[in-house]
Amino acid sequence: MNSNFFQNENEKPLIIRASAGTGKTYRLSLEFINLLLKYRINFEEILVITFTKKATAEIRERIFQQLFETVNNTSKGIELKQNIQQDINPEIKFNLEEMHFLKAAYQSMITNKSAV
Repeated sequence: MNSNFFQNENEKPLIIRASAGTGKTYRLSLEFINLLLKYRINFEEILVITFTKKATAEIRERIFQQLFETVNNTSKGIELKQNIQQDINPEIKFNLEEMHFLKAAYQSMITNKSAV
């Protein structure tokens, strides 16, 4: 595990609690991309917990879809990048280095899909 996690005492694990249909899955997938880029970690170091197999599968597929859109710079991917920068982490610029890292992370996830 990366020992750089939460070095700032003001930084705490993220917990998202909300009613059905409020955008939890969307927010979790954006947070997932943020964590990959912010800490430059392996996807296997990120833990996402939910309470049903259906929700787990939904989150997993959303993460894959949003990563695909982002690394391929589709119109949806451009919107996702803007949302990450505006709502989650303005320090992420999606520059060449960050996009290269994200593409490699996505390829690793596709190759090791059973580990996601």
